[in-house]
Amino acid sequence: MHTDYVREQKRYKFVTGVTVTTPINTLQAETMDISQNGIRIRSQASIRPGTEVIVQIQPSNELKVVGEVKWVFDRFSKGQSYYQVGIQTEGIIHTETSKTLQNKGAADTDMQVVHFPDRFKMFKEIMAQVQTVH
Repeated sequence: MHTDYVREQKRYKFVTGVTVTTPINTLQAETMDISQNGIRIRSQASIRPGTEVIVQIQPSNELKVVGEVKWVFDRFSKGQSYYQVGIQTEGIIHTETSKTLQNKGAADTDMQVVHFPDRFKMFKEIMAQVQTVH
């Protein structure tokens, strides 16, 4: 029996530079698309599934998305090898909020991330911030 896979959420083409920070490394990559559940990036380096990452969307540098790598695929196109990396988004780091908290003496950890139990609201906020930059 053959069953076709149907995506739960529509992907929107979204190509821009990003800086991806893992617990052991920082790398430059490029987004391919975005959906309500995550971001797909193209990278020259593989990132192991299960790795927590922070994706800093350029050129703003104000928008940082926290997520977890869910899958990685080797790809080869036009004579070049690269990786497609699927990142499930979990929250947003608001740079202004974190600066304000730090100025008030708050610790730099945990208080910066705004988690969204409603993924659609998080997706709308990411898209709103990206649109003001582009």
